[in-house]
Amino acid sequence: MSTIEGIFSRLIIFENGKLRPIRTIEDSEHLLEKLTGIRENARRRGDEGGGGLKKDLDYLIWSITQMTALAYTREKHHFPEID
Repeated sequence: MSTIEGIFSRLIIFENGKLRPIRTIEDSEHLLEKLTGIRENARRRGDEGGGGLKKDLDYLIWSITQMTALAYTREKHHFPEID
């Protein structure tokens, strides 16, 4: 298992009442969509005390985006037919 796969396997998502590890790039994209929606809702509300939450979400989204990009690049390198 590569480092990226190891990191992804430790990330979990809650779906249909069950926890499961992120296994695919699509899983991480789905998670990013959810997190982005939560962040945008927090920004729209303009909560004064919510600045820390927005900052944490920004960092989490950035981190997952970077890991997803690395995983995609690695998959594309090993499986060039992916396009």
